[in-house]
Amino acid sequence: MVGRRPIRASSGSELKDDANPELAQLLEAVRELQEKNVEQQKQNDEHQRFQAEAQAREVNLKQQLEDRERELRHQIEARERELWEQLELLRNNCTGAETTRLIPKVFQPFSTEIQVVEIPRHFWEPTIDSYDGTSDPHSHVSTFQTQMFISGVDDALSCKIFVGTLKGVSHKWIAGLPATSITNFEDLAIRFVAQFAANTEKPFVLADLFDIRQRPTESLKSYLARFNNATLMVTKPNEDIFVMVFEKGLNSGAFSEALTLRKTHSMNEIRMRAEKHIEAEEITREKGSREIRNRDGANEDRREGVKKRLGEKGS
Repeated sequence: MVGRRPIRASSGSELKDDANPELAQLLEAVRELQEKNVEQQKQNDEHQRFQAEAQAREVNLKQQLEDRERELRHQIEARERELWEQLELLRNNCTGAETTRLIPKVFQPFSTEIQVVEIPRHFWEPTIDSYDGTSDPHSHVSTFQTQMFISGVDDALSCKIFVGTLKGVSHKWIAGLPATSITNFEDLAIRFVAQFAANTEKPFVLADLFDIRQRPTESLKSYLARFNNATLMVTKPNEDIFVMVFEKGLNSGAFSEALTLRKTHSMNEIRMRAEKHIEAEEITREKGSREIRNRDGANEDRREGVKKRLGEKGS
C-alpha cells in the first residue's frame, strides 16, 4: 500500500508573516479614507455653518427693512392725518362757504352753488399753459374743456378749476367780476372769450391753402406733411378743393405725372399713393449722399497721396 503523505500544518507565525504586508496596506488605506472622511465632514460642517449664518443675516436684514418701511409708513400716515386736521381746522374757521380752497371775500365771482362744490382730495390739476391774456382765448378754453372731459369733471367744478389756469391780466379780470355773477361754465367761457377777443387768431380758410406750395428743394414727404397740417386748421373742410390745391402746389416730377394720369378724389388716397414715391425719394437721396461721401473720401485719399509724394521728393 502506498501510504498517504501527511499534511504539514503551517505554524501561526508563518501565516502572520506572509499576511502582514497586505494587511498593513489595507490598514493604511482605511486610515487615509477615514482621515479624508473626517476632513470632508469638517468642510461640510463649515459650509453648513456659513449657510446658516448667511440665512440668519438675510432674515435679519429683511426684518430690519420691513420694520423701517413700517415705521416710514406710520410716519407718513401720521403726517397726512396732521395735515388734514390742520386743513379741516382752517375750513371750520373759515367764514362763508366751505370749499376746498379758501376764497377771499374780494374774490367771489361764483354763485353759491359753485362755491360749495369741493375739489376731490386726489384731483390732478390740468397740465396746460396758464393764460396771460396775450394768446387766443378760444384755444385755451378748448384745451381746458378737453382735459376736463377726460377727467370727468362736472360744470361747477370746471368753473373753480378754470381760475387756476389764469395769470396776469386774465386773473385780474376774473377777480374783478361782480360777486356771484358766474353761474355755470358756459357763461364763464362766453365772458372770457369776449374779454380777450382781440387776441383771437385769424380763422384758416380754404383760400389760405393756395399759399402752400412745394419748395424747389423740398421733399414730397415734407410738403405732404405741411399740407396735411394746414388742412386740419381749415374751418370748413372740402376734400375736392384739398386735392385740387395740393396738386396745384406740387412740383413737376414723377408723382405729379402719376396724379395727372390717374385722378384722385381724397387726401387719404393721395397719402396712400404718395408712400411709394416718398420711399423712392428717400432711397435716391440716401444713395446720392453715399456717393458724395465716397467721392469726398476718394478726393481726400488723392490729396494725401499727392502730399506724400511731394514730401518724398522734397526730402
